[in-house]
Amino acid sequence: MIAGTVLCLLPLLTAGTAQAQVPHTVLAMVRDDLDSAPPCENVKFQAYLIDQSDGGVHSETRTDDDTGNAYGDGVMGEGWLEIECANFTQFEWANGDSLRLAIVNTESNQLLVTSLTLDAAVEPQLASTLQMTTAVEDLHGSCSSGQIMVEWSLDGIIGDLEFYVYRGTAEDGPYQRITEEPLEPDQSGGFSYCDEDIISGKTYFYMLGLADFSDSSGLFGPIAVSARTDVATDGEDRLPAQFGLAQNYPNPFNPETTIEYQLPQGAPVQLRVFNILGQQIRTLVDEVRDAGHYRVIWDGKDQSGRPVASGIYFCQLTAGSYHQTRKMTLLK
Repeated sequence: MIAGTVLCLLPLLTAGTAQAQVPHTVLAMVRDDLDSAPPCENVKFQAYLIDQSDGGVHSETRTDDDTGNAYGDGVMGEGWLEIECANFTQFEWANGDSLRLAIVNTESNQLLVTSLTLDAAVEPQLASTLQMTTAVEDLHGSCSSGQIMVEWSLDGIIGDLEFYVYRGTAEDGPYQRITEEPLEPDQSGGFSYCDEDIISGKTYFYMLGLADFSDSSGLFGPIAVSARTDVATDGEDRLPAQFGLAQNYPNPFNPETTIEYQLPQGAPVQLRVFNILGQQIRTLVDEVRDAGHYRVIWDGKDQSGRPVASGIYFCQLTAGSYHQTRKMTLLK
């Protein structure tokens, strides 16, 4: 029905506009690897226009935050991406220039990177279905003495991609790029970045952006890592300065994930896992513990030892009067 509807709509949409110099809007269906339309709240995208008309290459990036760009809530509705070409204003562009797109499902870290040649003969321009596939895997962070290590890997079927790392001090940003040069994979195919510009006791949020879209912000993440510079030296343990629950890693995970928390003083501790309905499904810790750093593994099972379904879960730490909750994603 969708394909038939598109074919019926296209003559109406293009009638009377064939003489336009450039298409004003680009429309495309977006699907994940299960051929489903990702939910609107999970999709981020970036686009840049490549102008080759004068023999050079110029680019200008626009994102889902720009007015006129939309996924799922524009003219065509659920599962449709709309790019307003009129948003690109930094240089003159014309028929035959390329529109390069990066579309990410932030829930599953699936990605599509593709290029579309702009066609002045149709308005709006209808692209073929844009199919996403698994991209960034095992994005996580860990803290050691005076540094935070951000690590991830890349699914081999995506091809060669390079990344920038972005950092913020709040989950909603703002984020700033902290890598000057694009990061390439190591010999094993993994990526890593060591952030040494940290302050003990602060929580930092990290995102990844594609190097191709160098004037844009992050697409993958965020992940949160609690910084500490009070790691033991010369065999002496130093106690944490405050209570804290770090973001689990890896996240998303399958089949297990690591949860770290810290106590500046002894306290009764409860570390519990809840599903998205608020139902408690697992108690990981329920006892009095001394001050210190702790690490717990959740194996993705409920209190009865049965594997739980894929989805969103919440880890909640209660230590005396301190409460903190982190969101976790299990993908199978």
